[in-house]
Amino acid sequence: MSHRFVPPRSAPALLATIASLLALAACSNPQLIETPKPKPAAEAPAAPTGPDAYRDHAGPHIAAGEVFRLKDTAFAVDGAQVVVSLVKAAWSKRELPDGRTVREGSAEIQVARGEESTRRILEQGESKTMLGVRVSVVNAGEDYDEKRLDYIPWVELKVETAQ
Repeated sequence: MSHRFVPPRSAPALLATIASLLALAACSNPQLIETPKPKPAAEAPAAPTGPDAYRDHAGPHIAAGEVFRLKDTAFAVDGAQVVVSLVKAAWSKRELPDGRTVREGSAEIQVARGEESTRRILEQGESKTMLGVRVSVVNAGEDYDEKRLDYIPWVELKVETAQ
């Protein structure tokens, strides 16, 4: 008895034959069957973080407790994790009884921590606590800038963590 392949005469029979042959070939060779690999567990999305004045500050840094000159560029204070900037400065003149004129400065200082920010006016020699840090105005003045043809105010500050 000899087996002879008889081709099917219809299209559905042809498709069934091809499918049977493919199934037999796949079952006889286990390397042809790919088992799907499980997808790695998706990482939990990071909690959204809001803006942070200290973390996002790209300008100069100064250590807490040091006296520094603040002009038109804000400083980040390391150790206190705040950013300090000069909003504006003003001067007052008064004449003493002996005829001398005394010029005193005051400065509006802004302190930012995280998303919070506060402003205070400090007189020369005065200290105030803002957002957990103690800000002291050591000196105030102004320098003439020939490029701007204007006087640029400055203050010397000392920023320390409040205790």
